[in-house]
Amino acid sequence: MFSYSFPLSAGVGNVAPDGPCDAGYHCPGGQDSPSPPGLLCWQGHFCPVGTTVPQICGNGTYQANNGSDSCDVCVAGYYCDPDEGKGSVQ
Repeated sequence: MFSYSFPLSAGVGNVAPDGPCDAGYHCPGGQDSPSPPGLLCWQGHFCPVGTTVPQICGNGTYQANNGSDSCDVCVAGYYCDPDEGKGSVQ
């Protein structure tokens, strides 16, 4: 299930939101940048545009990198632990 934030306002004195959080970042409430420092999506998760909470990669997928908006499919013959963001031979 995806969690999307309300559009955010970059800068000072804006009267309307400028847009959602950038892909690869998660933006809990109160952010004023679409790519807030320290809120890059972490390993084993993905963050599409507008994400408030990073989403864990599903079964059969993984993400070894930070700042991704999707997960990679696990290669046949490997077990991929979404929390670890890596695969191992089984």
